[in-house]
Amino acid sequence: MKHTHFIVPPGATIRLKNYDPGFTGSYKTKEEASAKLRQDIKRLAKYQDVLYAQNTYALLVILQAMDTAGKDGTIRHVMSGVNPQGTQVHSFKAAVGGRTESRFSLAKPESSTGARRDWNF
Repeated sequence: MKHTHFIVPPGATIRLKNYDPGFTGSYKTKEEASAKLRQDIKRLAKYQDVLYAQNTYALLVILQAMDTAGKDGTIRHVMSGVNPQGTQVHSFKAAVGGRTESRFSLAKPESSTGARRDWNF
């Protein structure tokens, strides 16, 4: 599936009402999309094995959406083929203080030790 439909040019203003929430790209049936998903899940599992064996690179997936937008279901569905021992899932809150100037600034919620970690990409 081409992703150009989902890219918003920097500085552009969008209206969600102009986007069809039922957009399915070139997939005409649920079975067709499910077959592609199964194929991609197998590929993802293969790539996870390669990344783990290399012990050099990692894959960072960020899902950003409002509550009840389906992030948990997406994680369960798409990541169903990977080894859960090789994954980490974290929820993030808005960065605070001077950390917000970065386009990709995330703050991990406080851990049980009270420590807060910020990531800037």
